[in-house]
Amino acid sequence: MTLKAKKITLLIIIGMSLSQFNSILYRISPRISGIQYDLFWSPTYHQNLSVAWYVYEIANILNRVIWCYVFCVLAKLYNRKLYYAGLVFLFYYLSQFILYAWDRNTNIVSSCLVYGATFAVVIQFLIPKAKKDEASKIT
Repeated sequence: MTLKAKKITLLIIIGMSLSQFNSILYRISPRISGIQYDLFWSPTYHQNLSVAWYVYEIANILNRVIWCYVFCVLAKLYNRKLYYAGLVFLFYYLSQFILYAWDRNTNIVSSCLVYGATFAVVIQFLIPKAKKDEASKIT
């Protein structure tokens, strides 16, 4: 197994472990499900949320970020357009992570990013592959 394959495998394992982190946390300390705080960064959005639930949602978003990164690494080996599509969704999930920490994705920006990212991917697949001009063929 090459070094790149080992790194990708490790990232997948980390991503899958992240999605189970809240369960492990609960098994270690069941009292954590009862602890509630306002953990959001926004000065105008306030909601007390279970720490276990917050960890669950953040960990799942980070899991998606890792999977999108792995997809980008593999897609780059296969196809440029597929790689760009992966990058769009990678940046989308990074923005979702920030917006979740800010105000739990309750503003219109989150919805605009979803539709904007999807639109960007659709548009890039609709753009035809550039054809080489006749002059470059005669060499």
